[in-house]
Amino acid sequence: MLQKISMFDYYKGIGISAYTDGYSYDYYGYVHFISILGQDSSVKGLSSAIVSMRDVTINVDDEHDLTVGAMPREKYRILSARLDSGLLHQIVVMDTILNKNNNNNTVYIGDKSETSNVIFGMLRKNFGTPLLPEWKGWVIRQMQNEEMFELLEGNISLAKINLKERQLDSIISEGIKNRSISF
Repeated sequence: MLQKISMFDYYKGIGISAYTDGYSYDYYGYVHFISILGQDSSVKGLSSAIVSMRDVTINVDDEHDLTVGAMPREKYRILSARLDSGLLHQIVVMDTILNKNNNNNTVYIGDKSETSNVIFGMLRKNFGTPLLPEWKGWVIRQMQNEEMFELLEGNISLAKINLKERQLDSIISEGIKNRSISF
């Protein structure tokens, strides 16, 4: 479903709007991912507003608006495509999401009921620590207790995972020592 997205600069007397079909943001209202669709000047203006630290407003429904903006000191990338209709589609996304050479692992969840499966799958793929499938529930609970991942808000489900391999090794070692998990 398309939702209206807009930005107003009352000092300059400028107002622009377009549409979004997907966005994800954190607790503080910082955008991690947003998709914008509309006329060239509106889409480019909104994308530029976000990356230049201006707030934009998403009309969530008839009664609720959401104000989001860019995270300070974070780099963003803008990916563009022109549709056959002539409309412009841009995605504004944090560079850390696209750059796999960092410690900030952000994963696309899709269906929120699959959160544990997706996060555990990412751990098995990206870390050398041995992980048995039957440990999934216990490992995810330990990560939640230690706030090692954050589910982002919005209509696109992303999880931001803040975990280093030695931390995962420690979780597994602790679980084996206290017999919460076993081989």
